Amino acid sequence: MYAVILAVFFLIVMSVWTLWQVRRDFEERESLKPETVAGVLAFYTLHLAIELIAAWARLWPYQGFQTGSVILGLIFCLSGGVFLALGTLHMENFQQISGIKTGELITSGIYRWSRHPQNLGWGLFLVGAGFLSRSLLALLLSAVFWVMLVAYVPIEEAYLEEIHGEEYRQYQERTNRYLGLPMRDRDGDKDS
Repeated sequence: MYAVILAVFFLIVMSVWTLWQVRRDFEERESLKPETVAGVLAFYTLHLAIELIAAWARLWPYQGFQTGSVILGLIFCLSGGVFLALGTLHMENFQQISGIKTGELITSGIYRWSRHPQNLGWGLFLVGAGFLSRSLLALLLSAVFWVMLVAYVPIEEAYLEEIHGEEYRQYQERTNRYLGLPMRDRDGDKDS
């Protein structure tokens, strides 16, 4: 149990450090430093490992709703995987995916429905793992990811607005941050 508490504490400290590094890089440079990217990838990997261990060991299990939890877990995991894959497929290479290199603003495909499909997909997958395992600890760990995501997104969006200017501001006006119909589609106009 102490190992879990220590791992969660380390994960939270690592998430704060990662957010600080990303913010600093975006303020000082036009991209993320390779060591910052390595830190972000280490955070994602550690977070996934701790959550999967919590899910597999069913730490802090909750009773009841077994069928509903499995169904919800499958829905979240599968939809998360789809968002993650579709968002990644639109990127040119690992450098663009990781933020080492800034490319053209992507506004087509899944990016018409979400400005952050990879992060949305990752978060949905983590929630799904918590439901599938019926582990309160795994669900709590997915909440840690969502808190970090809510803190991270404004940092990234400010950077993207600085890089892409008016084009990004228009994109923000017509596309939801996490998920939803493109704004013009809601009014009956088709966004092209």
